[in-house]
Amino acid sequence: MNALKIAQFYIHRILVNKRAWWLTFVLPTVVVVFMMVTTITSVVPVVVWYDEDQSVWSKQLKNQLDERFEVVLAANHTEMKQSAEKSGFGIFIPAAYSESLTGGATPQVDMYQKSLSEQSALVKLAAEQFVQEQQLFLSDTERLEKGEKLAPDHMEKLYEQYLQERPVLDIQSSKSASSVSMRMAMGIFLMFIFMNALQAVSVMIEDRHNRTMLRAYAAPVRNAEISFGYFIGAFANGTIQISIVLGIVHIALGSRITSSIGAQFLLLELYLLAILGALCMVSAFLTDMKRFTQVGYGIIVPTCMIGGCFWPVYIMEPYMQRISYYVPQRWVLDAIDKLESGAALEAILLPIGILLLFTIIFLGVGVSTFRPAAREG
Repeated sequence: MNALKIAQFYIHRILVNKRAWWLTFVLPTVVVVFMMVTTITSVVPVVVWYDEDQSVWSKQLKNQLDERFEVVLAANHTEMKQSAEKSGFGIFIPAAYSESLTGGATPQVDMYQKSLSEQSALVKLAAEQFVQEQQLFLSDTERLEKGEKLAPDHMEKLYEQYLQERPVLDIQSSKSASSVSMRMAMGIFLMFIFMNALQAVSVMIEDRHNRTMLRAYAAPVRNAEISFGYFIGAFANGTIQISIVLGIVHIALGSRITSSIGAQFLLLELYLLAILGALCMVSAFLTDMKRFTQVGYGIIVPTCMIGGCFWPVYIMEPYMQRISYYVPQRWVLDAIDKLESGAALEAILLPIGILLLFTIIFLGVGVSTFRPAAREG
C-alpha cells in the first residue's frame, strides 16, 4: 500500500509539468498519426510483369510476387516499360530464364523502377529472395541426386511436386499497404517511449541527489516498498503514454491498421519494462542527473538507428543487421510487421519471448544495482 502511495505521488510530480505533457503525449501522438495518415494508402504497390520464358519457374515467381503486391500483366516488353513508368516498377523475365536457372548460372531478371523508393526496394528484395529460393531448391536437389545432372523437364516436375507439398503459412492478407508506414511510425514512437522513460528515471536520480529518497528510507516504510513505488510510478507513467497514443492512433485510422491494439499494447509494455530496467542499470553508475541524461540520449539515438526505427533494417550492412538483434527495438518492430501482414498472435511468440528475456535481464540487473540512497561525491 505504501508503494502505491509513493507511485501516485511520483506520477503526480511528472504529470503536473506542462512541458512533459507536450513531449510525452501531444508530440508523439501528432507525429505518429501524421506519419501514418500521410503514408498509408489503400493502393497496394503495382508491379508490371512481362514473361517471355513462360516456364514453371517464372510462373511461380510471378505467383509469389502476386501474394505480396498487385501484379499486372503486360502484352509485350515495350508495354511493360511504358506501364512501369506510371506504376513505378516493372519486371521482365527473359526467354532464357529457366535455362540459366537449371544450368546452374544466375538467372537474369530485368527490373525497371521509375525512382528509388522504399516500396520499389521491397519489390526488388522480394524478387531476389524468390529467385534465390529457386536456386536453393535446385542445389539441394542436385545434392540429393549425388551430383547427377537431371533433365530440365524432370527438374520442372520435381519442382511442381515440391510446390504442391510444401507447407504454406496461412495468413489473412499479405497485401498490406500499411506495414511499412506502421513500422516507421512505431519506430518513432519507440524513441518517444525511450525518452519518456529517461525522464522518469531522471526524476529518481534527482530525488537521490536531493536526499529525498534517503529521507524516505528513514521513515517507517520498508526499503523494498520505496524502490518498488518509484518503479511502479515510472512504469505507470509510460503506460499512460502508450495507452493515450495508441488509443488516438487507432481511433483516427480505424480499419487502416491491420493489427489489434491489444497485441501492440503488449509489445510496447514489454519494451517499456526492458527500457526502464536498462536505464536503472545505467543510473547505478551515473549518479549525476546531467551526465545520466547526456548518456541516456547518447543511447537512445544509436539503438533506435540500429533497431530500424528510422529506416528498414534490410538496407543496412549484414553485420549491422546481426547487431540489431541485440536491441529490443528490432524485435518490437519485427513483431508489428508480422501482425500488420495478417499473422496471428502465435506467429510473434518468439519476439515476445525475446522481449521477456530483455525485461528479465535488464530489470533484474537494473533493480538490483539501483541505489536509492546513494549520492554522487
